[in-house]
Amino acid sequence: MRDDAENGGSEVLRNDQLLGMAFATIAAVLWGFTIASSALVPPGVSTAQIVWGRYGVQLLILTVLVMPFRGTAMIRATRPGLQVLRGSMMVLMPVAFTLAIRRIGPSEAWAATWIAPLVGVVLGERLTSDKVEPLIWGLVVAATLGAILAHDPGSELLATGLAAAVVSGAAFGAFLVLTRQLGGDGRSTGLFWTAASVFVPVSLVVGHSWQPITLRAAGGLTVMGTLWLLVLLSIDEALRRAPLALIAPFLLTEIIWNRFLFRVPWTIGGVVGSLVVLVSALGCVRVALRTPRGAAPSFQRNRIDHL
Repeated sequence: MRDDAENGGSEVLRNDQLLGMAFATIAAVLWGFTIASSALVPPGVSTAQIVWGRYGVQLLILTVLVMPFRGTAMIRATRPGLQVLRGSMMVLMPVAFTLAIRRIGPSEAWAATWIAPLVGVVLGERLTSDKVEPLIWGLVVAATLGAILAHDPGSELLATGLAAAVVSGAAFGAFLVLTRQLGGDGRSTGLFWTAASVFVPVSLVVGHSWQPITLRAAGGLTVMGTLWLLVLLSIDEALRRAPLALIAPFLLTEIIWNRFLFRVPWTIGGVVGSLVVLVSALGCVRVALRTPRGAAPSFQRNRIDHL
């Protein structure tokens, strides 16, 4: 009977991990559509307005559609310090990315952001209970290098711009780690705190770069905000079911979906890099299928939980 219980537990864990990979893939696809939806926003709208509008839409959706069912429970966080810190990463990410674009261009800036899952895995192993075995480390590193190769960035990279792009990627990596750690809070609670932690500080500075909002711009921001909410929800669901290291290659499949979505011509580097990402993802599936008997997922307290 004990063996049956252990087999049942390991099967549940395997299924959870496979579902986590599926949600990570959904997040990658939706992220591509979120980027594509930026074309709906007129060029004159500032970055601060886009961030402000996007998270404002999320707050509105959560307040109108979710709070009537969850009530004040939606805003009660067990670790508010970590929730605010997580939201601050979503402020740092676009700020650093905007600085990077001004120095090295959008394509090169995007290339550096593919390090986000790898940075998250490094931080996660240092600060949390998620320990990574050498095989998975190799798969994450390979997927990261494959994504950068598939992106095929330009060669003219200025040091300051590259540093800003790396900071942007690192900020999102930290966001992923904190999302994994805050799995004990409700899904809508995490989404609410993230949106509020971005919307409030950006509201204080958005007036300095304000441009008139047209009906088209409002519609574009609504679409972007809704899609980004679904991206964050999918990431949350993925990290509730599997460690970041195991789903990292699936998040990086975004580079492949983007090629199809934006009809980017295939180069040798694009093909090779995409294959590396896919092989790494399949390697993670193989790891999940051999989950040890009796293993169980956990959200253990660690040294960053005091915030």
